[in-house]
Amino acid sequence: MSNLPDDLWFQVFLHLPVKDLLASKCVCKSWLANISSRRFVTDHLRRSISSGEDNETLIVQHSVNRARHGWGPFSLTHLTSGDVLEQLDCPYSEGYYSSGYYSSGPISCRILGSDCGIVCVLVERGRRSYDIYLWNPATKLSKLVPSQIEGRLLEGQIIGFGFDQKDFDCKVVEIVSSSTSVYSSNRNAWRKMFPIKQNLPIDVPFVALEVCLHGFLLTTGHKGMMAFDLNKEVFIYNIKLPVDPEDTCIAEYYDSIAVMMCEKSENKVKLWTLDDEACLSGGGVEASWTMKLSFDVGDQNFYRPRGLFNSVEFLLVDYNYDRFLYNPYKQAPTNLRPTTSWAEIFNHTKSLFPVVGSKPVKWTASPWRQLEWDYNEETDEEGISTDDD
Repeated sequence: MSNLPDDLWFQVFLHLPVKDLLASKCVCKSWLANISSRRFVTDHLRRSISSGEDNETLIVQHSVNRARHGWGPFSLTHLTSGDVLEQLDCPYSEGYYSSGYYSSGPISCRILGSDCGIVCVLVERGRRSYDIYLWNPATKLSKLVPSQIEGRLLEGQIIGFGFDQKDFDCKVVEIVSSSTSVYSSNRNAWRKMFPIKQNLPIDVPFVALEVCLHGFLLTTGHKGMMAFDLNKEVFIYNIKLPVDPEDTCIAEYYDSIAVMMCEKSENKVKLWTLDDEACLSGGGVEASWTMKLSFDVGDQNFYRPRGLFNSVEFLLVDYNYDRFLYNPYKQAPTNLRPTTSWAEIFNHTKSLFPVVGSKPVKWTASPWRQLEWDYNEETDEEGISTDDD
């Protein structure tokens, strides 16, 4: 083994991928201490975020027969090729849930967000009760976020997850009626915030603050955009949008916060960028927007946009709820690619970032075996459905 000083090893390790770093921990005690240090984990994550090394990597939740099993297993998938880079287990250990999905799992899971290598997953347990996990698929560690009340229910809530880069802290926000609470992974505790002045009009079990950009959790509501400042822990709502909020989507476009929509009458996708982020922090600053894109999607009737990846690949949903990746800069037919097996997708950066109180996730049989079983059962050799349910 080389006699390089620790400082030089530190710099070498910074340029290694997470998989190699996990293997290097087993070489000797000094390497383990170096790679496990908070300084190294922080510097390695910051380098990965700034370099954009994983900007083609998605965490994908796949579809199965939802009538019986809900959503399917997870994978890391390449954006452009669609190839599965790595099959993943679930954020909880096998057998933790006694009945339901996969015969040893919950009825339904949903990704709330992916940031700093941590994936936040909501697990429904029937009758709208739920758990929330903070999960690092690279290290196979997860944390069941403690519930504020026993048997919490999904009833008109806004829930979001993001990474506060100023405090280097994973946070979960729950807004119920006029009450706001924030979970900090650093503090390993919930903190109740000042109440919102009015009840928010939510007529579904929950709204997810799915987009985390520039330190804000973002989504659209009935009257405009909603934003939660992860560092200041302030919630702002009814932020003015350039179009009707219905069927819009928040995304990142070349490092700017953007809103996009499908103009059904024209078969076009339109995109605007936010001129000044001061409106997201309160103080009465009104939002202003500038149109950046308007492109034709041909004869395909799309219901709404679902996301924008690499500032190039648009995820669009048609009226059959099938999903397509659309690249407006390529010529047909290569600009449209179906992704019907993808139920949920988020950008993902691998990291060693630890969450306080995390435990190893253990599976003996991969959930992917259940996905293969579902496909084989639903379709015979000629491709004809055999499911009578």
